Amino acid sequence: MIGKMRHAGIVVKDLEESLQFYKLLGFKVDKQKQVRKPSGYVDTLLAGKNIELSILNLVAPDGSIIELLECGKDRIEEKRALLGIGLSHLAFTIRDIEEVYSKLSAEGVEFICPPQLSPNGYVKVVFCRAPEGSFLELVEIL
Repeated sequence: MIGKMRHAGIVVKDLEESLQFYKLLGFKVDKQKQVRKPSGYVDTLLAGKNIELSILNLVAPDGSIIELLECGKDRIEEKRALLGIGLSHLAFTIRDIEEVYSKLSAEGVEFICPPQLSPNGYVKVVFCRAPEGSFLELVEIL
């Protein structure tokens, strides 16, 4: 039924701040769309009224896409818990977890803990929080 995953959509507070964060991880801007005026299509699709959106598509080196959505007044403010019901996190494979951890920490990125070696010794893993509150799992395969 499903061909492949198309993208992950993330509602953000500040499009520019989130863009800078994801650029640190190696994402590049693919397409940017602005829906400034309310659109019947967007309102129907998102079950809202007079929705104004800015949409930014970012592409990872492997072609994976993240869609950042900045909404005006229609955004719901809620800080997610890592183990809350619903989508928990996005996971990315990286080359050097210690280097990435140091780089992102220096930029003020919030981590749950330092990188951890899995019990089987196959991977090192760490979770961080993106500016909008989403959790990212960074994984280095050893």
